[in-house]
Amino acid sequence: MKKVAAIILLVMFLLCGCDPRSGQYPHQKAERWVSEDPMISLEYTHNEDGTWTFCEELYWNDELITIAVAMQSDCFCVYPIDSTNPDVIHHEDRLFSGTWKYRQGNLILMIEEDYIFDGQYSQIVITPIK
Repeated sequence: MKKVAAIILLVMFLLCGCDPRSGQYPHQKAERWVSEDPMISLEYTHNEDGTWTFCEELYWNDELITIAVAMQSDCFCVYPIDSTNPDVIHHEDRLFSGTWKYRQGNLILMIEEDYIFDGQYSQIVITPIK
């Protein structure tokens, strides 16, 4: 009985570190995604050394904003990137956040916190470009 309990605890411990979306994030599904309303462009390049280069942009109120789209499991946050310090983002600076999923091959961002659009969007549909 102790062995069974130990195995169950070990399996539970190992499962806690698993990411159910591993291999399913947008940069792993397509190199380019776009949305027209609002205008969002997500471009991903898989480099030869195994790293990724991300170019993510939002065009809003006649302004091009370089953004970072942070995703973990089914949640996302979109942050503005400061060109003078691109490696630093602060959670309190987020533009919008919520949950995401795929529907008919499109990336659907369901907005739960909105600090930029004044409630204009409840979801954003982003289409892969092949």
